[in-house]
Amino acid sequence: MRCWDDDGEEREQGIVRRVADWPAEDRGIVGQAMARRTLVRTIRRIHDVRLAHGYLDFDVETDAGRGSFTARWTQSQAIDFGPNGKLLIDAEDNRWVVPWLDELPQADRERFERYVYW
Repeated sequence: MRCWDDDGEEREQGIVRRVADWPAEDRGIVGQAMARRTLVRTIRRIHDVRLAHGYLDFDVETDAGRGSFTARWTQSQAIDFGPNGKLLIDAEDNRWVVPWLDELPQADRERFERYVYW
């Protein structure tokens, strides 16, 4: 979680490592708070990925339906997420997460790993 201080500097407030280990009531409260403050789309399918001029154009299926986004083709925009996931940061600073790469259909995973292999 991040916030901004009085000088406009972005600061990290904290990290929740494994909400799954928390009691159900607490998980619910954290989930509600996160839904109000963050927008991270969960990617369930990858229909297409295209590389053009140093940017990746993604056509994906998310928890909110089909969507698309563009991200710079650089390792800094694809962060490890848990033991086998990736958090992607698009050109508009939005977050897109693939929680488990192994749970994507094989063709989707191959499309993804053709460009995001680090």
